[in-house]
Parts: sequence; C-alpha cells; structure tokens
Amino acid sequence: MAVKLNTIVTDLITGFQGVAFSRTEFLNKCVRIGVMPKELKDGLPQDRQFFDEIQLKENDPNYNPPFNKWIGKVVTDNVTGVRGTVVSVSSY
Repeated sequence: MAVKLNTIVTDLITGFQGVAFSRTEFLNKCVRIGVMPKELKDGLPQDRQFFDEIQLKENDPNYNPPFNKWIGKVVTDNVTGVRGTVVSVSSY
C-alpha cells in the first residue's frame, strides 16, 4: 500500500494527519514515511513524525512504486572512496 509523496495521509493508530514528505526504504524492506502536519500551533509548524508505511491510510491504492534498484548493491562513494552496501534510500 504505497503512499504518494505530497498527499495527505492519516496514521491508523493515532489519527495523526499530515502531508507525506519523505519515503525511506530499508534493506529489510521496511518503509518509513515522514509526515508533516498542515496545522500550525501558536503560529509555528508542528513537529514532523515518521510512521511505517503500512500503518498509514492509503490515498491511492493503484500507486505501487517499485522497490528501489539501489537497495542491497555494493557501491563506492565518489568523494571519500568509502565502499559499502546500500541499506536505505530516501526520497524528498
């Protein structure tokens, strides 16, 4: 049940509602969605929260992004030369 970024979502447990602004996929296929509330509190934005994707009310059941092709690949950082396995990918 993939969540589209920039859509309003609701956490099924707490009822927390806001705009999905980030999606992070992990090596174990866990997907976390960052949610920013639209309402202000005392004129200021409220803190963003992160939820497992499966825990959020889906907005479009036909949207199902493919698992990221980089997860699990061994890569080398061009700047530092550090080599390792990609364990998560974030989209903003």
